[in-house]
This record gives sequence, structure tokens and C-alpha cells, in this order.
Amino acid sequence: QQDPSQWMPAADSVAMNAPQAVEKPNRKPDPQPRRKQRTRRFPNLSHLQLGHVDELFSHGVLLMGREEYEDAATIFTEVLKHDPSDGEAHQHRGEARLAMGDFSGAVSDCEAALAADDGDLAALLIHAEASLHLGDDATAAKMVKRAFREDRENAEASLLQGKIAARAGDYRQAIQAFRAALSRDAFLADAHLWLADCLDNTNASEQAAIHRQRAYHLDPGLESDRPAF
Repeated sequence: QQDPSQWMPAADSVAMNAPQAVEKPNRKPDPQPRRKQRTRRFPNLSHLQLGHVDELFSHGVLLMGREEYEDAATIFTEVLKHDPSDGEAHQHRGEARLAMGDFSGAVSDCEAALAADDGDLAALLIHAEASLHLGDDATAAKMVKRAFREDRENAEASLLQGKIAARAGDYRQAIQAFRAALSRDAFLADAHLWLADCLDNTNASEQAAIHRQRAYHLDPGLESDRPAF
């Protein structure tokens, strides 16, 4: 809530070509994050003139964006009562379940989403990650292979491919996959951290330290125990 015009040098100093220090806004985070004020559970979408199910679906998507996964899963469950074959609703609920740690539920939803659209890239990636959590690396690999058929340059698919290789102890292949993921999205903190572990296992400790530092810079709360993924 700052006025950007106050960050600029005064007009008279500009006219005189005299450099003036610009006071930067205070960007320190609040000591405790503020909760969003919610006078309603959901925003009013009546102006969109949506049907009841479409409005529910839209609410679910908004909740996913706010990382309120339990509420979002409840909403998509309600949507699926009206249309059990709604692949998008299954995919979104699968993503919410993955975030909540319900990996079997996520796999089940992704199977339903893929039955409706076998090229659903998001469902393939969610299925792969949930399968990894369940220890089913073979199924995860199949999902990643299918994901690459949909988008050969997908960073998330490369990240998952690297995780599968790392879990199998194939660190060189994992490093290649993680580097591919980072070449497509340099802000993947998880990829930096897994890459650091693999580099440690190939005696490249200096490079490992660089990527580990980048990982925690991007996401200070990142978990450090990838082998138990």
C-alpha cells in the first residue's frame, strides 16, 4: 500500500541533473502472516450467471488457489455428485488429495480423470507423484512417459523423472533429468535440492552446495529428506 510516486527523486533535483537517493519501500515481512478477512466462505459469483454446478466448480478452483485443499476437495466431491464423469473435477480433487497426503485417493481421482481424457497432463503428473509417494515407482514411470508424450519440454515431468532415477540409485541419469527440469524452470526449488543430493553422491560437493543454497533461498521451508519421498 505504498505510493510508487514517492520512490522517485524530487522534480527539482531531476531538473538540476543532481542524483538523489531513492528511498525503497519497506519490504520486511510481517512477524506473523495476516489471515485473509473472509466475511463469506466464497466470493459472490452471481454476476457471472453460472449454473449451480459451474459455480461450485469455480469456488473449488478459487479454494485451490488459496491452498485450502480440504474445502476444495469437499466442493469437488459435491460437483461429482452431479456428474461423476467430470474429468476436470476428478483432476482438481486429485490435486487437493495429493496436497493433503491422501495419495491413494489422488491416484483414484487421476484414474477417473484419465478415463475421461487420457491426455490430461495435470492428471498424469499428479498420478506420477502420488504413485511415488505410495512406493509404486513403476507406475510413476509410466505416467511420466505418458506426460512427456503430451509435452516433451515439461519441467515437472523432468523433475519426476529425476526423482525416479535417484530413488533407483541412478544418480547420473537423475542429474541429467534435474538439469533438464531447471533449464525449463530455474525456480524449481525441489529440483535444486534433489540435484544437490545427487551431486553429493557423485563427489561434486561444490556444485551440490550451490544448488542446495539456491533451493533454500527459493523455499526456506523445503524439506531436506528427499530419500524418504
